[in-house]
Order: sequence, then structure tokens, then C-alpha cells
Amino acid sequence: MSEGEDLIFKDYNNSAATLSQQPATAGWEGWEGWEAWLRAHLDNERASLIEMLARSMGEVISEERATARKERESGLLELKSEISELLDGVANNMGRTVAELRKEWQQEVKQLRVEVEARERAQAENRSYTAGLRKDLAAVHQELERRRADEYMAAHTARLDRLETQMKMLLSVVANVVDLPRGV
Repeated sequence: MSEGEDLIFKDYNNSAATLSQQPATAGWEGWEGWEAWLRAHLDNERASLIEMLARSMGEVISEERATARKERESGLLELKSEISELLDGVANNMGRTVAELRKEWQQEVKQLRVEVEARERAQAENRSYTAGLRKDLAAVHQELERRRADEYMAAHTARLDRLETQMKMLLSVVANVVDLPRGV
């Protein structure tokens, strides 16, 4: 055999082998059936190998997805549980805080009411005291006016008395000097 005559060259298209050349020797005649059987057998093996590889890859991918999903779900469950605990804690603290604030606010309101009532009592007492002072001041003013009037009247009466005395003296002097009729 010469070099290159014994070799079969194949082209691969889509994993299918084809013969590019037929053997040129006469000794290869009659082997076409065997070649066809071998080619079909190899094609079947290749197809089953590809199918098995695809199935195995699908199973591996499916298992990896399931594992990732389980990990993700367990992580989500942990996060949900933690979030739930935190929300419960916040709700309890907020409820307690609101109750405490409400209690403090009610105490402050009571304290303010007590202070307002005390101020109102003090203002009422001040108004009463002021009214009493005004009444006393009015009485003092009346007394002062009465005293001033009495003093004025006393001073006026004293002046009138002095004038009357002076008039009498003047009349007695004039009567001694001038003879006036009696009764005047």
C-alpha cells in the first residue's frame, strides 16, 4: 500500500462523521456493509453518550439549583425569623414607651391642673383682698373727706366766731360813738 491510500479522511459536521474519500484499493471491496454497521453503531453510541451527558448535566444543574434554593430559602427563613423578632421587640418597646409616655403625660396634666387651680384660688383671694382694700380705701377716703369737711367747718365756724366777735366789738365801739336805735 502506498502512503495515503490506507487512510480515511472524515469531515465532522454537527458531530456526524462523513467519509471524504473512498479507499482506492481493490482489497477493500466488500467491506461497505461493515463500514455502514460500524458507522451506525458509533453514531448510536455517540447519540447515547450525548444523551447521557445531557441528562447528567441536567441532573447536576437541577441538584445545584435545588441546593441553592434550599440555602436561599433557609437564609430567607432565618432573616424572616430575625425580622419578626425585631418587629416584636420594637412593637413591645413602642407599646411600653407609648404607655409610659401616656402615663407621664397624664401626670403632667394632673400637675398642671393642680397648679392652675392653685393659681385660680390665689387670683380669687387676690381679687377678694383687692376688693377689701378698695372698700377700705373708699372708707378711708370718706373718713378723710369727712374730717376735711369737719376741719373746714370748724375752721369756718372759728372764723365766723372771730368775725362775729369782731363785729360785736365794732358795733359796741360804734354804738358808743354813735347812738343807734336799738334792735339793729
